[in-house]
Amino acid sequence: MKLRSKLSLLTIVSFIFSYAASASEEIQVAGQLTTIESQPGCGVLFIGSLANYQIVSGPSELIGKALKVMVPCAELPRAKYKRGSGDLVDFTVGSLHFLKLSRQRPKNLVHFSDQGLEDIYYLEAASMHELTRASKTKSRQRQQPGTERN
Repeated sequence: MKLRSKLSLLTIVSFIFSYAASASEEIQVAGQLTTIESQPGCGVLFIGSLANYQIVSGPSELIGKALKVMVPCAELPRAKYKRGSGDLVDFTVGSLHFLKLSRQRPKNLVHFSDQGLEDIYYLEAASMHELTRASKTKSRQRQQPGTERN
């Protein structure tokens, strides 16, 4: 009996950790911005604007779909918003953007309505150019002559 309850507990814990891992995974897509809310500017609070993107490249299950994306401090160029959040200057409807998205809501992000926020992605980085993954960038760094490791 104890073995069965331990196995059940182990199954539940395993499910929770696998869900948490999938919720924090990042995805990269390219999409055309179709709409974006206008919100008051950021200050003490990081205010999110709900944007809609039509996905044109990325994981096959997302291509052709419309995604809801919460954009923190949309009025700011990404480079001024936060280090590592891309180089997009502004969110212009009709533009193609390369996006790094997550399912994990950033700390201190505020949105004035919780309606329509089911199945939402959160913007981590945006650019007019293809984004590179940090892990690929590090692995591709070239060593200077004479600094080879043995």
